[in-house]
Amino acid sequence: MIRDKLHTIKVEDVTQAQITSAAGPVFLSDHLNLAQARDIAQYAHSTRTFGAWPDPGGGSVAKADGTSLTVTPAEGNEYSVYAVSVANAAGSGQTVQVQLYDGSDDVIIAVLECPNGAHTPIALPYPIILTPQLYLRCVNTTGGTVTISAAYHNVVRGS
Repeated sequence: MIRDKLHTIKVEDVTQAQITSAAGPVFLSDHLNLAQARDIAQYAHSTRTFGAWPDPGGGSVAKADGTSLTVTPAEGNEYSVYAVSVANAAGSGQTVQVQLYDGSDDVIIAVLECPNGAHTPIALPYPIILTPQLYLRCVNTTGGTVTISAAYHNVVRGS
């Protein structure tokens, strides 16, 4: 049985090569081993990928005091940004842009005029998906010091 051959390996660490090696050739007539190989592969994949749903315990808040905040997932990961807010104690109104940035070009997805003394959420029309190649950048174009926060979930975990 495939499960017996893999019993010493943690499910989170199982690779397709290990499943293939333990199973050998599995024929369509071998219903039990075929089902086990499929179930193990699906379970191993599900521990790494969460689709559109948040991973329990995978949420976090990135925060920066200054003129900008950048949120970039590690290689192999993807984040879904659910909320961005700005706390302004700069002494005057500040303008913050939320951008998707690839290292050379940016796209502005939201702009917020934040009055002095306010803690203001930035409305996002949908969750923003970030990758290591396309990440979130929040920039205070006015130049004063503000606190920018972004809440996100790790929706795809790399190996």
